[in-house]
Amino acid sequence: MEKNRYLNIKGANLEKEQLNKYITQIAEEHIISKHSDKDTYPIGKLKENFEIILDTYEILNEHLKLGIKIHSAGEWILDNFYIIEETVKQIERDLTLKKYTNFVGISNGPYKGFARIYVLASEIVAYTDNKIERKDSYLLVDGYNIIFAWEELSELARINIDSARDLLMDILCNYQGYKKVNLILVFDAYKVHGGQGAVLQYHNIHVVYTKEAETADQYIEKVTNELGKKHNVTVATSDRLEQMIVWGQGAKRLSANGLREEIEHINKEIKEKSEGLDQHSNGNSLLDYFSEEVLEAVKKMG
Repeated sequence: MEKNRYLNIKGANLEKEQLNKYITQIAEEHIISKHSDKDTYPIGKLKENFEIILDTYEILNEHLKLGIKIHSAGEWILDNFYIIEETVKQIERDLTLKKYTNFVGISNGPYKGFARIYVLASEIVAYTDNKIERKDSYLLVDGYNIIFAWEELSELARINIDSARDLLMDILCNYQGYKKVNLILVFDAYKVHGGQGAVLQYHNIHVVYTKEAETADQYIEKVTNELGKKHNVTVATSDRLEQMIVWGQGAKRLSANGLREEIEHINKEIKEKSEGLDQHSNGNSLLDYFSEEVLEAVKKMG
């Protein structure tokens, strides 16, 4: 029985212009054939990879039951396993062997017999840090969900919710300045009697206060549906139901812990680039945003 061959492309990050040149170059070198070879059918590799993810998912579930702390990457797998599972099932349904072998193939070089579209897509992923993104990216943040998921902001909110809200806005301004993503922070105002709603520009981010009878979830779902048709959309929330709905609309999701870790990692990078390593502080904690007065108030509450 003939053994299947699988792609194993390893690359480094390329800038957009470099990537365009590279992909154009390798595409011009390909000699085309009418069909792809059946021994290059990638579903077997897909199943192998999914088994690894499934094993990891089961281990993480056991850790969860035992109360073992899980890294945000593990939380992502737990939160998104159903998405991975459904995506694998869909690929298996849609990409039949007959359909694959009817793709235009390559008849020369190391990828001889592989479907050309599969090779080119794999090259792009390998040279873009495993990310293929559309022109504009949007991050929608469920404000109160994040505030009450982050311990420091939750404690501050018990003292003064306005201060917690303002501090989150400042944190996200710094984050946006580094990531250059279109950031929309949404606060739930559905219980505010007579609230008309508002969209404000706060430095480099947009802040939305929903109108009366409209929840932040509803607003985010509506905007995700509109933006997701043309743009790359990520929603930051730990609300499971909201995650499932926005996933159905084609958006990515980022948990509250995942967002926090991204922010702390970025703070550390900024600190190292602008000032060098500070020997007395790692410069990446959310506590760095708190004034001494706020920290003291939070401590007294404990």
